[in-house]
Amino acid sequence: MTNDPREKAVSDLLDLVEEERNAVLRGDLDHVARVFERKSDLIVALNGMEVADSAELEELRNQIERNQMLVEAAKRGAHMAVDRLKSMRRSRETLTLYDAHGRSVDHPTLGHPTLERRA
Repeated sequence: MTNDPREKAVSDLLDLVEEERNAVLRGDLDHVARVFERKSDLIVALNGMEVADSAELEELRNQIERNQMLVEAAKRGAHMAVDRLKSMRRSRETLTLYDAHGRSVDHPTLGHPTLERRA
């Protein structure tokens, strides 16, 4: 353990970045938000200190970029899930048929999301 505040801040930030990565991989977005707040505080503290050596900063930058890609992928996945749920809801509320010209025509299901099949 070091007594240098800069080294401790960088070390703590690296730990938080790893914690953030694990939270994203678990899908625990609430934890990601909490880590983000703590991470922001450490970054502000580091900005007020003497510059760390370039190897530490490069490792930190690489890990933050890796996490950013994970967060973006999680965000895209969440948007896709929302779109799919909307599509499923729409399919329960409307029935899409095609007219004689091949154009789609939506018909409301009037609160009856099931069809009766008759022979």
